Order: sequence, then C-alpha cells, then structure tokens
Amino acid sequence: DVVFDTPSIGSGGVFDFKSCDHRVLIYTTCYNVIDGVTLTIRKLEQEILAAGGHVCILTTRSGSVKNTHLDGEHPNRRVLFLDDAIKIPFASDPSNPESVYFIGFSLSPNILKEMDDFSPTLVHITVPDVVSLDVIQYARENDLPLMGTFHS
Repeated sequence: DVVFDTPSIGSGGVFDFKSCDHRVLIYTTCYNVIDGVTLTIRKLEQEILAAGGHVCILTTRSGSVKNTHLDGEHPNRRVLFLDDAIKIPFASDPSNPESVYFIGFSLSPNILKEMDDFSPTLVHITVPDVVSLDVIQYARENDLPLMGTFHS
C-alpha cells in the first residue's frame, strides 16, 4: 500500500495499487541509461502496468534509444523525451556512444501539451534538477499528488 497526504485523497489515506486505473507521470533524467536507478524505476513501472494503471515516462535522450522498450511496448505506457535537453560534454564517453548524458532545462509547451493529453493522476519525480522544479509546479497547478524519490 502507498500512503498519501494530499487534498484529493486525504491525510493518511491509503491507496491500493493492486487494481487501479491511475495515470502516473514519472520524471527521471536518464531512463535509457541502464543502471540501478532506472532498473528500480522500470520495476515500479511494471507494477503499475500490471495493476492496470498507465505510465508516462518523462526523460532526456540520455543513453541508447534501443533501451526505451527493453520490456516491450505496452498500450498503457508512453515515453516523452524533453525537447530542450543538451548533451553534457564531460559526462560522455566518445568510445561508448551509449554512455551519453543529457540535461534538460524546462518543460516546453509541446511537452506540457503531451503531459496534459496523458492526464496524470499522480506525479513522481526521481531527481532534484531544474526540470523537476517545473514538474513540481505542474503537479501543484493541477492539484495532483506528488511524490519524490532520490536515487544515487
């Protein structure tokens, strides 16, 4: 069970993810870089999908695009790539093109429309960066429950 403290669910309310139609927006910087962080996020994603929920991953183009659908495609899942992200030159290995990292700066009108079209019911951030501030603001403006985890 997950315990929420939000206006829409109520203080101390318990939500059971075993059967749901939640629409979870997950923001993570480097979804396509396979490491402990993204493996944990992918496990969370699979649990939400298995329970009947929907997942939208918001991320940069870090890593290899072939890692986007490692677990296969799912009709309740989409991946949005930030359109203003730039490559971090000191965090890339020229001899390994899959080891490339990008950083985003904001949520563009295009990405905001895609997020609105997804209609999240819950927002999860996994990194404290500039984009996460926009994602937090998005959750507040839309009165959405917000949770955050930090993975190192």
